[in-house]
Amino acid sequence: MRRSRFQGLLNVVRFNYDMYLKAGLVLVLAYLIPWPRPLLPLVGLGCVGATYFLLASLLVSHYIYDLSDLYGWGWLEKRFPRPDRLVNIHSGFDETTEQLKQVFPHCEIETLDFYDPELMTEPSIERARATYPAKFGRSVKSHELPLADGAEPLICCLLAAHELRSHTDKVAFLGEVARSLHPEGHFVMIEHMRDPANFLAFGPGFVHFFSRSTWLRALSDAGLSVREEFALTPFLRGFVCRATSQS
Repeated sequence: MRRSRFQGLLNVVRFNYDMYLKAGLVLVLAYLIPWPRPLLPLVGLGCVGATYFLLASLLVSHYIYDLSDLYGWGWLEKRFPRPDRLVNIHSGFDETTEQLKQVFPHCEIETLDFYDPELMTEPSIERARATYPAKFGRSVKSHELPLADGAEPLICCLLAAHELRSHTDKVAFLGEVARSLHPEGHFVMIEHMRDPANFLAFGPGFVHFFSRSTWLRALSDAGLSVREEFALTPFLRGFVCRATSQS
């Protein structure tokens, strides 16, 4: 599936249009309301900040999802040039399996979806699922992956694990990954971090992500050892892990 030049940006707007509409409406009203003169500096500062975060989130989203190597897959090919089998795990929105099939045409790819509508209630996920109906894979429980013990050479989870909000849920999922990895297998996770770069890009929305220390603790508690960390843009961080017993 060839991505269009602005597909990532358009997806962000399409899936979160209500948020952008509300922000735009608030800004318009803020500019139109005749505020008392003493409040004008504060209102103006608030409008400038809101406008900045609105535009910054769109520009950074375009950079990450359209201009970076995230969906160019060079970062994955460099580390795993010829995988025979790959498990691709997502949380309700899968635009990567078809791409991975093109990048690795001779690789057996299994796709698992741990989306839980009772826990993952964001409207953006529902819109994403409606826009990109699942073509591959099967629905699973994040704490019960239908994978054999010690069998998988490569498991990937890209921009999905943060939907597991509690530490307990993260560890349960990552523990299943550790259980399923082949003795020489690897787990690759890509996530936004709750860090200054993502705050500058997404403002208060960066709290939807988790800090590097949170992920390192969850990975360790789940029995995964980080063999490599890498920055995929200043806004995304990658972790390449092995099962601790095999490190």
